[in-house]
Amino acid sequence: QGQGQPGQGFQQQPAQPKRKEKRKKSRNSGRMQGTTPASMLPRVPVTLKADFTPSDKEKFETELIQNLLVSYFNIVRKNVQDAVPKSIMHFLVNQAKDSIQSELVS
Repeated sequence: QGQGQPGQGFQQQPAQPKRKEKRKKSRNSGRMQGTTPASMLPRVPVTLKADFTPSDKEKFETELIQNLLVSYFNIVRKNVQDAVPKSIMHFLVNQAKDSIQSELVS
């Protein structure tokens, strides 16, 4: 019948609500009630300063990553600069084509 047998110290409850309650607990396990994950994180400092001087390899890797990021940003910017006028012309030409066609048909 229910969750436990009579005489074993269990109260009989319907099976469906108990299952929902178990799912609810497993979903919230590891979380504190009433808090969001962002509020549990420590604040990020405004500036970060290294306690040590970077090695030559670390300096090289940092400069390399910085140069790669600048190059990637320039590529993305160029792609957007190329795509925006093409998109505008596409929609402008399609709109003009549709309006001219509707005028000619009617």
